[in-house]
Amino acid sequence: MGLLRAIQFLTILPLPVAPPADAGALGRASAYYPLVGLLLGILLALAAGAAGALLPPLLVAPVVVVAGAVLTGGLHLDGLADSADGLLSPGRTPAERRAILKDSAVGTFGVVALVAVLLLKTLAVASMPVAAHGWAFVAAATYARWAMLGTLALFPAPHAGLGQTFRAGVGAPQLVGGSLATLAIALALGWWAGEPPLTRAFVGAGALLAFGLWALAAAVGGLLGLLALRRLGGATGDVHGAVCECSEALGLVAVAAATWR
Repeated sequence: MGLLRAIQFLTILPLPVAPPADAGALGRASAYYPLVGLLLGILLALAAGAAGALLPPLLVAPVVVVAGAVLTGGLHLDGLADSADGLLSPGRTPAERRAILKDSAVGTFGVVALVAVLLLKTLAVASMPVAAHGWAFVAAATYARWAMLGTLALFPAPHAGLGQTFRAGVGAPQLVGGSLATLAIALALGWWAGEPPLTRAFVGAGALLAFGLWALAAAVGGLLGLLALRRLGGATGDVHGAVCECSEALGLVAVAAATWR
């Protein structure tokens, strides 16, 4: 049930599951976020394969990026835009910044963040070999959802309310469970990355790439979580969405860099 709730919350996939009565139940389902990332990565790989069979290569990357946004209902992109406006606005108190996050209007920083992330994703996918697409989508999507779980577990919500109730359901069991699932996926990715074009340059190169991307996602989550703690008083749902989008974009950029010759 927890996995189905996590899929229902993070994607638009129709599932025969009634929404939970309390936010805490949604928080407890966060242990399955990395598995939702795995599912999304597989779906994006299939979308890339279908697009590649029907469209010119130059169009595959934007189609896949749009597909990712559609599959998640734009949930994390909305959080990215709001977080950029709230976190980057100069000369504000934490309360004022939180008010900006609640404003439905998108400001300058939000627009810049959206354009930057979508452009980075598109160019990264377009720059890497087609044979690396499946690996890249699975790795980036999985690690990004794990990073979101990490910020949920380690950084407090800034004020009482639904977010705090949601976070109350996220604790050590969720973080440990999600991390073990991510470890299993990372080991599989390390083995998979042993084949070209992801490189066989030296023994252990595949594992280095797989675990290096995981470390990158952890760094993104930690840095944004600390910034939110300082400027907002805690990490909001929008911040968690920003962590996911930034981790995913940088993960794809890292794969593009690793496979570039």
